[in-house]
Amino acid sequence: MSDRSLDEFVSASRDATGESDDAPADTADDAPADEESVDPATPTMRWSTDPVACDACGTPVSRRWQAGESFVCPGCKEW
Repeated sequence: MSDRSLDEFVSASRDATGESDDAPADTADDAPADEESVDPATPTMRWSTDPVACDACGTPVSRRWQAGESFVCPGCKEW
């Protein structure tokens, strides 16, 4: 297989600036009309470089998983 120039893959519709006639324009119109309708992300796990106490047993751990309204260690989490 021989090497090919990238120029062979460039569309013929490109102008001198390198812009393509058929390229979609980045506009603010692409954003959802009602941004308030998007629900915020809900964390299911928390991680910390410094150990944090488990909400259920108090054991210091780096990773805690959501259990109801609290975050607990793997031993207290009902899997």
